[in-house]
Amino acid sequence: MKKKQIADLIQVPPHAHCLWCRKPIPVNKLFCSVKCEQAYNRWRRKKNLLSFAYLGVGFILMIIAIYIIGF
Repeated sequence: MKKKQIADLIQVPPHAHCLWCRKPIPVNKLFCSVKCEQAYNRWRRKKNLLSFAYLGVGFILMIIAIYIIGF
């Protein structure tokens, strides 16, 4: 690593990044704005719903397979 790159790294203050838009924010925060927090929460709800839907479809397919095989 070059000396200038090392000097640049040393001058970066401690920070975190917004969970949604990845902008630099203070360390003690998770989101840069309420808008980002709402968008993130909508995305998480959709992701959770889709996971449960896949689980339900898998369960139904397993029941159908057991019925067809005849266990």
